[in-house]
Amino acid sequence: MKRNVQKIKWKTLLRLGISAGIIALLLSQIDLRAVLDVISRINPLAVALALASGVAASVCAGMAWAALLGAQGIHLPVWQTLRMHFVGLFFAAFTPGGLGGDVARTVRVRQHTGKTVEGGATVIASRVISLLTLAGMAALAAILRADGALRRPALIALGALVVGTAAFWLMEQPVMKILSSGPATTPAPFARFTRIMREVFGSLYQFKKTPGALARSGAWMLAYQVFGVLPIYLLARGMSLPMQLLDALSLGAMARFTAFLPISISGVGVQEGAFVFLFAPLGIAASQALALSLLDHVVLTLVPLVGGALYALDE
Repeated sequence: MKRNVQKIKWKTLLRLGISAGIIALLLSQIDLRAVLDVISRINPLAVALALASGVAASVCAGMAWAALLGAQGIHLPVWQTLRMHFVGLFFAAFTPGGLGGDVARTVRVRQHTGKTVEGGATVIASRVISLLTLAGMAALAAILRADGALRRPALIALGALVVGTAAFWLMEQPVMKILSSGPATTPAPFARFTRIMREVFGSLYQFKKTPGALARSGAWMLAYQVFGVLPIYLLARGMSLPMQLLDALSLGAMARFTAFLPISISGVGVQEGAFVFLFAPLGIAASQALALSLLDHVVLTLVPLVGGALYALDE
């Protein structure tokens, strides 16, 4: 147990080091006064609209999760599902990779329904659908962009998403067979882990029986991704930066995707570097891109505070 705690501690310290290192590198190359000057000149209305878009995105993600819960036979009032989702966002905002949010939502479902595995399966499915829709949206937007510079890699990425998703659905029998087989002398801890994984994958494959719920969840999640990336566009326009909506939906989504990588704390540092690199071809200076990313982080941090307030009221 002590070894596991130390391992988690070192992983957290490593992520903190990566975030701090990238930020330090960027600041060594970029004039901080120029960054602050860009931030000071932003239109306040753009910030307000970005926050509203962030809240709308979170509501859409909560509705997507509600569709998945219903597919697992977990029927909760919409207001309760959204409340649980926002509380999960609060914990996700301050944990590596947002895993705290996944745990919080799973625990809440168990508290209200007693269905731990099914609740966990919906959280996993929600995370996967979120990544798929984000990548799909970014690829489609890249294909539609006028310059066509990213068209070929976008088509390859889109094809890989389709093939990968189809392969997962077709692998149900082999996967379940592997998880169901094992020698009689299997050690108890490993046997328990295998049983849990069998139950989780069984719940995941249950979604095949509810294509309508998956379609609804996918539609809500796509809306979540659009509203989620829209703050980048709104903030950029509020700074009078040369960014079009398709730029935000493609390049902005790619930058956001880096925040999912479990190598930093909440994507800090990694996302800033991605903004500077990806938006440079648009004619956006490094100081402007860094300012944009920092303000985007402010929006991404303020929205989960709604969940923090709801959690405090629950307590």
